[in-house]
Amino acid sequence: QQPTTNNPPNQHPTLQLLCQAWISTISTMEANPHALDSAQDPNEVFEIMEPPPENFDPYASTPISTASFTTRDVCHKQGLWHCSVHIWIVDTASSSILLQKRSMKKDTFPGRWDISSAGHVEKGKSILETAQCELAEELGITANAGELQYAFTIPAEQTPLGGCNAFEHVY
Repeated sequence: QQPTTNNPPNQHPTLQLLCQAWISTISTMEANPHALDSAQDPNEVFEIMEPPPENFDPYASTPISTASFTTRDVCHKQGLWHCSVHIWIVDTASSSILLQKRSMKKDTFPGRWDISSAGHVEKGKSILETAQCELAEELGITANAGELQYAFTIPAEQTPLGGCNAFEHVY
């Protein structure tokens, strides 16, 4: 016989408490001073990468630059490969991952749930600098370089699904 609880089906009690704490925190938060005014800028400039080889190793391979650049708009419309960062905020004690809901104004996957923080690497910015900027812009979190742990880089071919083709550098 299974024990009875007041929790909805498939809802872990610890996760429920974390969600309640997060909602409580959000409701008392001030506006994020790092937030951008728009969901994205179609004129952002990205470095174009070679498509990934079939034997791309997420733990050892590095994207190869074409030494050319183009705007976000052209890059996405033509399905060109470029770089992005994904920052996963994980609470290992509760096996929870912080998700965020994308703006309805985004040009890829509007209104969908997404990882904790993510963004494209713009011309002139490093991957680490982009990760730090995205955390500040999207979540108001200021992180030092030593606080972010690089995990791997994975090529994600998502243009056919309504996204973009990016090498996702995951922290």
